[in-house]
Amino acid sequence: MDENQANHKSPLGSQNERLIIVHLFEKIGADSMRHSRTEVARWRMMRQAIRKRRRWLEGQSRRNFRIYKLRKLDTSRKHRALLFVQHIEWNS
Repeated sequence: MDENQANHKSPLGSQNERLIIVHLFEKIGADSMRHSRTEVARWRMMRQAIRKRRRWLEGQSRRNFRIYKLRKLDTSRKHRALLFVQHIEWNS
């Protein structure tokens, strides 16, 4: 064995430490990192409900904007009609 290899220390430590680390990862496993199907389904349903609520609110605000716009048009027409009537009365 080369002198550099003998003095080189692994970042994972000794062979025993590496075996312990591997054993722990096997015991924990990849399944513990995953979420259950019911949990994922619950999150998806919550996201769908939030998306639906946002779209509904967006539609409501558009409808309200349209209603306010029509009311404004109506009041401005009445206002202009009154100005026209006053103009005729003053000039006759």
